[in-house]
Amino acid sequence: MPTNGATIAAQKSDIDAQKSEAVHILDLKIGEAIGLKNQGDARMSDVIHELMDERTDVYLQAYAGSLESADMAQALAAMKAATTQMNAVAQYLKTAADFIGKTADLLSASGKIVTTLRGII
Repeated sequence: MPTNGATIAAQKSDIDAQKSEAVHILDLKIGEAIGLKNQGDARMSDVIHELMDERTDVYLQAYAGSLESADMAQALAAMKAATTQMNAVAQYLKTAADFIGKTADLLSASGKIVTTLRGII
């Protein structure tokens, strides 16, 4: 079922907002990880690298297609669920041990953003 241009534009805007939210979460956690590294925890170098790589992957994905409304709605729902999951994990990343133990969970959630964006390009 075709949609009008305004609906597609609104859905694109929502998708872009979720992408920006994912990048913002990663930016915050990169900054915190750098702070922990600067306090002397050398283990944070790998964490910082992984977070920065994931941030780049999310940031570089760009919407470049016109999907039917149901496809857009499905993509947006997947992205909202992923950013909700990212926020849930991010709230527990406070110490170096937290970062070491939970970075994979954050990367898994943000990876869903990348996968969704790649699927709609």
